[in-house]
Amino acid sequence: MGSIVIFYEILSREYLACDKIRRFLEEKYNYKVGVFSITFEYFDAVKFARKNGVDCVVMPWLRLKENYDLMAPFIDKNKNVVICDFSHEQIASDETCELYIPKTTETKQNVFHFCW
Repeated sequence: MGSIVIFYEILSREYLACDKIRRFLEEKYNYKVGVFSITFEYFDAVKFARKNGVDCVVMPWLRLKENYDLMAPFIDKNKNVVICDFSHEQIASDETCELYIPKTTETKQNVFHFCW
């Protein structure tokens, strides 16, 4: 059994999708999954990871080094943690694509980015 932390930013836009993913991972694969607000529950997520371990962290955005720095406690817990960026933004054109692509070496090389 593994452990996954999923962060959301906007409750009304992202929480239901994150919770659906949580239920799927718990029921189908027996993962222990915590869903947390990046703004209000970050430290609860760190406590969850310290107690349960952490195999994967899913962020609502992860394009800048300042964002990546938030991963430090999870990397300390598991140097092989998988880090994902669930960009909840739609990339509709070449102009908007530029806004959402990873900007730093850390986010380009160490993060899986998902968008639609």
